[in-house]
Parts: sequence; structure tokens; C-alpha cells
Amino acid sequence: MASQFRIHDQEFVVTGGVFKTIRAMNEWDVDIDTPHIILKEIQNRNIRADLFTFGQRLPYTKHFLGFQVEMDNSAAIPITTYESWWKDVNRRVRLKVNKAERLGVLVRVSEFNDELVRQIKDIFDEFPLRQGVPFHHYQKPLSYIKERMGTYSERADFLCAYYQEEPIGILKLVYSGQSARMMTIVGKISHRDKAPVNAMLSKAVERCIQKGVSFLTYGKLYYGKKGLDSLAHFKIHNGFKKFDLPRYYAPLNGRGRLYLSLRLYRRPNEIIPESLARPMRDLRQRWYRARYKNTGAEES
Repeated sequence: MASQFRIHDQEFVVTGGVFKTIRAMNEWDVDIDTPHIILKEIQNRNIRADLFTFGQRLPYTKHFLGFQVEMDNSAAIPITTYESWWKDVNRRVRLKVNKAERLGVLVRVSEFNDELVRQIKDIFDEFPLRQGVPFHHYQKPLSYIKERMGTYSERADFLCAYYQEEPIGILKLVYSGQSARMMTIVGKISHRDKAPVNAMLSKAVERCIQKGVSFLTYGKLYYGKKGLDSLAHFKIHNGFKKFDLPRYYAPLNGRGRLYLSLRLYRRPNEIIPESLARPMRDLRQRWYRARYKNTGAEES
């Protein structure tokens, strides 16, 4: 059984262990406009899988019958004018953007080349923790950084924040359809007082307006039963809003019907009550901080 296959010029992948699911590769980057035809083709090919699922992205206008549907969400800024975004953000965000400019932070659209890769590595290697967990790009070789950050480079903006010519932040923005997706946003902790992250996000909004896209997206606002954490508050303060998006499911066999009826496709954070998950996350973060306390830097 091939883990990847193509139907009507779209790539699909089979994932999962006991229960196997078919979904589009890089779902955020594609629209599934003919799901019934795709489902029929999957059934005709007798692909070994139990469930077919697909989501929709902003701005979706179609509704598909004959599938089980659940609502997912996206964190997005509706792009109209810079003035509209500026009025919508938290007052502290405006102060931080102005402070970054006053202190001399410059945000440039940089060409993706070896020099930028070295600068990105310098930013990534500052500290081993981000958001209280190990940062997966920390101290990786240049070849790894170039490969990972170079995806979609032909339709991406790399916004780099500089202070006195030192790179202090990187934001990767990928354009897809009517949206731009923030795939990476990292600022140097040692320069947090200069608000490079807010400066880069402000520049990202400007670039979206120039490119004529309708939405700037950054993951989800809510993840399962997890409440609003520091990242979610950051998104809200910077003008991101919650947009509900449908996700569709279709069983391919009896196992798939069982899988669907028991909702076994859910992730742990959609099942575990927040009253149990929060203490577990806090304990994990304390353990990581203790483990890395002698690295010579502080995350906060």
C-alpha cells in the first residue's frame, strides 16, 4: 500500500496506525472542490484506509452534503487596511510597534539565501526552549535549517528584524490562495524589550495588503479543550480572530464507521479535560525549565 497517491492532480496521504485516514497533503494549501468524486475514486482503488477526511480554508463558500461534519477553527486577521488593523489591536501592541520603531528596529523583506539561513540559525540557537517546551530547530545544522525554512520559498516572504544590523527576529509568510500563512515567527529573547515580534507582525500585515490577500492566518485560536494560553492571548491582542471552519469525514469500511461513531480521530487535547491537562502541562514546563536552567539564558 502506497502512503501517498494522486487523484486529479492533488496529492493525498494515508496516515495512522490501527485506524488509517486519508487526507490531502498540506491541507492548509489546497481546496477540495470535488470531494464526492475523490471519495468515489478512493473507493474504486480499494486503498487500504478506514476514513477519508478533508477540511476547508478561508474563505470557504461551499457546503458539502453526505459527509459527517465537525467544526474546526482558524486564527486569522481579516485584511482590509492597515488603519483598520491598527485600530483593532490591543493598545499595548500599538505601543510595542511604536517602541520598536523608536529604538531603531528595522524589518526587511530578505532574500532566501545562505546568509539569511545563517542569520536564522543564529536566532534559533539563542535558547533551547520556546513556549515552555524544547524548540525543535535549536542547534540544528545549517543544511537542516535551509531545507526546513526553504519550503515554499518561491511564494514566501522572509521578514527579518534587525537591530544595529544584528538579526533579532524572523517571520516566514507563505501565500496560498486568498490567504497568507505565518509558518514561523521567532524573536530573540535577549531583545524582547525591543518588541521585534510585534514589529514583524506589523510588517506582515503591510505585506498582505500589498499582495491583495484577504486573510493572514496563524494556526488555530483554540486547540481542543485547551483554554486560552499565552500564545492565544498574543494572537487576540494582535488582531487575530476565531473563524469556524468545517471538517468533513466519510467512512470507507466498517472499521471507519466504528472509528467515526466513537470519534477516535480526536487528538488527546480534544479528549482530556482541561482540569487534568493544565496541571500536566505545568509540570512538563517546570521539568523542562529545571533541565535547561544552566544554559545561560532565561526564556521570560
